[in-house]
Amino acid sequence: MSLQLKTSKYDHGKKSNSPWQCCLSGPLQRLKYLLSTGWFADILIECAGGVQYNLHGLVLAMSSPVFETMIFDSLGTSNKMLCLDDDPRILKLVFLHCYGCDFQCDDINIALQMYGIADKYMISDLRTKYTMIIQNLIKPDNFKTIYDFTISYGYNTLRNSCIKFLQQENNFIRATSVLM
Repeated sequence: MSLQLKTSKYDHGKKSNSPWQCCLSGPLQRLKYLLSTGWFADILIECAGGVQYNLHGLVLAMSSPVFETMIFDSLGTSNKMLCLDDDPRILKLVFLHCYGCDFQCDDINIALQMYGIADKYMISDLRTKYTMIIQNLIKPDNFKTIYDFTISYGYNTLRNSCIKFLQQENNFIRATSVLM
């Protein structure tokens, strides 16, 4: 019995007759390759505005117990998952995270949305990352936005970060002047 191996179109500018897995340096690079090519994608995620993502159910399930339930318990025979309540741009960043892609964020509004989505889908490492990012982004001019977000959604860890920020004397004075 002869085994036919798939060869790669991933060539770093050179032709390759090697299996695609052999052309990539490790598991993380292979995941990114699967994401970029869509090879073996088995889940179609439909977002608001008709935005769609072809992804790999196992990768999402490994990242989130909520995704795991949605994919393996709720989909049945369908391969379509609806995420219509979430901003597709933010979901794209979440999906990139699930595939091991790292990115920096210095926009407080994106950071707050990422934190909210990470909490909603129980992606604990992403939530922890964005807790730290938001803590570093708290400034007197955005304090009220962050604090209101924590109160609206009951995010006590972030609320405590806001309180610590205020406990610094100069921050209290500057933040209260913005609040008034």
